[in-house]
Order: sequence, then structure tokens, then C-alpha cells
Amino acid sequence: MSNPPHLSIRPLIVLMLVFLVLSGCTARPSTVKPVNDRSEYYQDTRFEGQIPIQTSQELQERYPAGFHENEPLVIPLDQQVRVSFRLFTSNPSQPDISKMVTDTFVNVFVKSNIFNIIEREQIGHLTGELELNQSGLVNQDNAPETGQFSAPEFIITGAIDQVGGRLIDANLLDISTGRVVLSERIVPAAINSQNAEMLARILLTRMKEKFYKVN
Repeated sequence: MSNPPHLSIRPLIVLMLVFLVLSGCTARPSTVKPVNDRSEYYQDTRFEGQIPIQTSQELQERYPAGFHENEPLVIPLDQQVRVSFRLFTSNPSQPDISKMVTDTFVNVFVKSNIFNIIEREQIGHLTGELELNQSGLVNQDNAPETGQFSAPEFIITGAIDQVGGRLIDANLLDISTGRVVLSERIVPAAINSQNAEMLARILLTRMKEKFYKVN
């Protein structure tokens, strides 16, 4: 018994439909989405405490290497406080100690270059030169004039004690009033130039603060 004609055609129709569907899928044109043409910028990962490069450059220009180092204080000579020294007193049996301590103080203050150091011995010598020049016995072309030498405003002196215990006192006196303006003391293990220099620098620092308002 043969199948009806419409039943034999049905599989062909199904095959044709499947073929058409598959053909439609393969024939569909693919769509490509355009990509924006732009450059991407990436920044390095910053660690804690990092600052922008521009800020770093500005800081380096404003504070160059070594900016934190103490610059030497410059005081014009005509504005420097005039200071003289008097021999420190000590045991008469040890005059060398007095000279050593006094010379150490003078050396520290001269090297500071911020005080006009006037030595009394030099004043006496210059006074003698003036008297000689004014006597008419020497050429007056290069002779110094009276009044060219300024008197000291302050005098530094002190005392060294090695009897009751080792100590060094240093005092700054106002010559016009005789008043003690500043006073410093140390109790060293030994009286030597190193300890004398330490005390001199302490007094120098206090005088800078007082006269030149330097901390």
C-alpha cells in the first residue's frame, strides 16, 4: 500500500525550511562596533608620601641641597659690637692657665668674625704710635689721626678656680656702667683648652642672641 502524495512531500518541505534557516544565518553580514580612537594615559602607582613631580621640582628649586645648613652670620664691621678681653684670674702659682683660657676665648671670638675685638695691649701700642707721630719726629703723610680708634663697649673677663673645685667663670661687663651683662660657668673635669673653648662658644652664642637677635 503506497503512502499518500502529501506525506512523501512533507520531509522535503522540512529539509527546505532547515536549509533556508541555515543559509540565512551564514549569509547575515557581521557587524563590527567602531572603537574610539583615543590615547590612554597611565599613572604610576603612588606610594604613601609620594608627591607630584611638579611639586617636587618646585620644592627642589626653593630649597636646594644644603639649604638647611647654617649660613655664617655676617655683620658689617661698623655694626659689630666692640669687645675687649681682660686676663682671666687664677691661682698666682699657675699663670699659664690664665693665659691659656684667655687666649682660647680671644681665638673663638676672633674666628666668629661678628665682634670687633679690641686688645688692650694693642690700644696701648697705638696710643704710643699716635704720640710719636704727633711729636713731629716722623713723616705725617701716613700717620693715623686721633679719634680713629674706637674704645671697646664691653669687656670679657672671668676666673678659674682649682682649689674648691674645678670651674671656669666668664663674665661680660658693660664698660660704661661696670654692670655684668651676661655670665656663664662650667664645672669641667679638667681645666684645658677644649673646655675653655666650650665655655667661650656658650658665651658667644648668648651674645649673638642678645646683640644681633640670632637664635
